[in-house]
Amino acid sequence: MPMCIEFRGKRKDNGEWVYGYLYITHNGEYEISNYDAKYNIERMTHIVIPKTVGQYTGLTDMYGNKIFEGDVVKCTDEINDFEFMAVVLFGNPNAQYNWGFQLKQISGEKANTNILLWVEMEETGAFIEVIGNIFDNPELLKGGEVK
Repeated sequence: MPMCIEFRGKRKDNGEWVYGYLYITHNGEYEISNYDAKYNIERMTHIVIPKTVGQYTGLTDMYGNKIFEGDVVKCTDEINDFEFMAVVLFGNPNAQYNWGFQLKQISGEKANTNILLWVEMEETGAFIEVIGNIFDNPELLKGGEVK
């Protein structure tokens, strides 16, 4: 089975989300293919809208949902009694460092935006929950724009 990074994107033909491996074709189209490990074959390939493509972070929220680039998350700190909402972005949206994923805060209390401080930290009273994404739920941005 090949080791590939998982992506998601919205299909160009019907707007449905597809998950799998990202390819950019010779004519510049973005395609996501599902891979069937049991049969060692690609099951289905779909052309997707490039701006909707997001990489899987390798992390899950408190309910086991995969966290992708472009997701809107709610972070709760029960011990310090605060919460905030943020968008998951790759790179350096907070000018803190230039690798990996960070949380770009969009509302709530000011807090540390290192995504790893919020994942699998229930024992410290910190929780992260995917509540939507910037494409299906733009209202969660509260009129703001994510750059």
